[in-house]
Amino acid sequence: MYFKVRGGTSKGGCSETLCKTCGSCTRTQGDSQGQEVIYCHVLHQRVRFPVRECNAYKAANQPDLWNMQQIAWNLCMDKKGNKIGFLSPDKTEEAVEGGKAAPLKPVLGSEDF
Repeated sequence: MYFKVRGGTSKGGCSETLCKTCGSCTRTQGDSQGQEVIYCHVLHQRVRFPVRECNAYKAANQPDLWNMQQIAWNLCMDKKGNKIGFLSPDKTEEAVEGGKAAPLKPVLGSEDF
C-alpha cells in the first residue's frame, strides 16, 4: 500500500464521521447510504460533512460526571471522626440527615468532586 502525505492532513477527508458516536447529535438515516441527516444540538444546526475532530464531542457510550456522581458510593465518618466506610448514595443521605454520619471532604480540594 502506498500513501502520499502533503501538508500532514488527509486529502479527501475522513470516511466516518465522529458524529455517529456523539451524544449531542441526532442522526436520521434513510434506505440508502446517501440518505442521512445529522443534526448537532451543540451547534444548533445540520452537519453537512464528515466530522474528523470536534471540541464539543461527548461520547454517547460513556456517562457524564453528573451521572457518575449520582451512583458513586461515599466514604463517610461518624460524628467522632472515625471512618465508617463506604455507603450507597441513598444510605449516605439517610445517615447524614439522621445525624449519624458525615461524608468525607474530597482529597483533591476541589468542590467539584
